[in-house]
Amino acid sequence: MNAANLGGQLGSLGNFNAITSIELNNNNIGGSIPEDLPVTLQSLFLSANQITGSIPSSLSKLENLSAMSVNGNHLSGGLPDTFDSLNRLVNLDISSNNLTGVLPSSMKSLASLTSLHMQDNQLSGTLNVLHAIYHYLLIYIT
Repeated sequence: MNAANLGGQLGSLGNFNAITSIELNNNNIGGSIPEDLPVTLQSLFLSANQITGSIPSSLSKLENLSAMSVNGNHLSGGLPDTFDSLNRLVNLDISSNNLTGVLPSSMKSLASLTSLHMQDNQLSGTLNVLHAIYHYLLIYIT
C-alpha cells in the first residue's frame, strides 16, 4: 500500500506468521517499528513515513529478511548489534534518518549484502566491520 496516504501506527504484527512482505512506503505512518515483526518477513519497506524510535534489536529473528528500507523517517539512536543472523539480507537502506554511533560488529556477517545506503545520518567511526564483504558491496555514504 505504497503512497496510499495511510496514517496511524503499526501495531503488533508477530502473530501474522504468513506475511512475507510489508510495503508501506510514502505514507504518514508514525510511531515506532514494532518489536514483534513476523519471522517469515522477507522484505520490509517503510520508507518516507513519520516513524520514530530506534531500529529494534528483534530484527535478529528475521532470518529470511532480504531487503529492508526504512529511509526518510525519524529513526534515532544506534544500530542494534543484531545482524549476525541476517545473512540473507541483500539490500539495506537506513539513509536520511537521525541514526548515531558506529556500525555494529555484527554487520560483518552480512555476506549477501550488495547495497547499503546509510547517508544523511549522524553515524561515526570507520567501515572496518564491512571489510570482509566490501568487494561485493555498493556503499552510499555522505
